Amino acid sequence: MYLTIQKKVNRWMLLIFSVTFILLFLLYKLFKTFSLSSVILMLGCFIVFMFTFGSMRFLEKNLEYRALYKRLKAGDIALAKIKSATFLKDIYESDLKAKHVYKLDIELFDKEMKKTNFEIYEHLLATDFSCLPGYVYVSYNGKKDSIGILPTVLLSMTPAIEPIVRKYESKKNINYLAVYRKNGVLLQSMESAVKGENVKVINEDTVK
Repeated sequence: MYLTIQKKVNRWMLLIFSVTFILLFLLYKLFKTFSLSSVILMLGCFIVFMFTFGSMRFLEKNLEYRALYKRLKAGDIALAKIKSATFLKDIYESDLKAKHVYKLDIELFDKEMKKTNFEIYEHLLATDFSCLPGYVYVSYNGKKDSIGILPTVLLSMTPAIEPIVRKYESKKNINYLAVYRKNGVLLQSMESAVKGENVKVINEDTVK
């Protein structure tokens, strides 16, 4: 889902930049027409640029989370076994920090326990994958581009999915991973999470 969301973010950014250009053009026309002071012009430009940057950051931080939460509320989830993780590429967002995108090989089990192999892509925060293989829950509505790893906390705050989880647990012996999602995905063995062990992340300032 990460790369799909990035494409949507890029389309929204194109719209935002178009609106920004229009606003700057209108601001310049007002400046010329009404002989506004340069201070007002600079202040207007500052406000427009702050609007642009703020909109970009909001999309980057919230669009993916909202898509995941929407799927979760609808009960569109599935069990997935993450088998391995391989570095794919770096992506740079508006904060100019590299987002490390990994290819994850997974086995996905739908609600009828039908197994399908997928390759999905996520921005991961750690390079230690000793916790793999392990199981997580993902958003899934039957389409590959809907697959996104769901954070453990979000799952625990959604009691409506308990029947789905119980059904999976009655049919499989599941070795869960703890999943944290903040500016990227952090995977950890449940045992390490319970012990409160820290995982070394790639960018220390992305996870508090």
